[in-house]
Amino acid sequence: MPAKLYSLVKITIIISLLMLISLWGPYLATGAFYNAFNHKAYSFDEKKEYRTITVSRGDTLWDLAKTCRSENEDLRYTIYRIRKINNLKTSSIFTGQVLKIPY
Repeated sequence: MPAKLYSLVKITIIISLLMLISLWGPYLATGAFYNAFNHKAYSFDEKKEYRTITVSRGDTLWDLAKTCRSENEDLRYTIYRIRKINNLKTSSIFTGQVLKIPY
């Protein structure tokens, strides 16, 4: 009898976990969970003044972000903002590409 009860509990837990993953999985995968609880995710354009730059050979988003971030701003957040402002899906940039950089 305990073996049957153990099996039933195990199956119930597995089904519960699968339901939880199916409900929250797409939400977490899109980053919506992050955006819902991080106010900075919505304030990327607080600096509405931009300068336009043309990417040179060897430039990286990391280097560009270093030149325009605020004093106490996390460099990763600055990169995030540059990507959002320029609708970049990845952090890859290319020589000759024109980007808007906040200042």
